[in-house]
Amino acid sequence: MPGSQAPLRAPRERGSATDAPRVITGTDPLDTNKAFTIDSEFVISRGGEYFFSPPISALSGRLST
Repeated sequence: MPGSQAPLRAPRERGSATDAPRVITGTDPLDTNKAFTIDSEFVISRGGEYFFSPPISALSGRLST
């Protein structure tokens, strides 16, 4: 939609400025258009760094046999 902000997403897209603040919407259930700015970089994606953690129920059930 023209004029609308991009939806919440993480990590940053390749090639985006790392020093620019990130503005997200949709975090307030009472006002989904309210903008929220994240100033610090809390996820730094370098590619290929995926961590899989199955739920405890899977570890004690299906995955343990």
